[in-house]
Amino acid sequence: MDAIRRYVITLTAAAMLCALVKAITAGRKGQEKILSLVCGIFLLATALGPLGLLRLPDLSDPTAQVQAEAGRMASQAEDETKRQMAAIISEEAASYILDKADALGLQLEVQVELDAELLPCGVRLQGAASPLCQEPAERPN
Repeated sequence: MDAIRRYVITLTAAAMLCALVKAITAGRKGQEKILSLVCGIFLLATALGPLGLLRLPDLSDPTAQVQAEAGRMASQAEDETKRQMAAIISEEAASYILDKADALGLQLEVQVELDAELLPCGVRLQGAASPLCQEPAERPN
């Protein structure tokens, strides 16, 4: 509010100065037109000068913020997709192993480990040993 007040006072003072100069040189016909032109330019500069000091927001790329937000959301979506794919692949591999274990009469708990490309790279099996596994194996001579 103070800036507007100073602007109005400055503009009023410039107009009064121009009026005073015109009143002093009122009798001279040749200088009156030039003085009117100079006063007009002075008033115009006084009126438009503060506009050059205004700080406008950067409007060079209005979509930059939207693009950044879209990129962040796309990254989050990719991470979530990768997490869900890892869960599906682990579940499918574990299901396959459990099916084969059931066919052999084994009761197991299966944990599948995946590598960076979401390929199974390791499996942890836990469960009770079958009676066949508990019998000592014979070694051939």
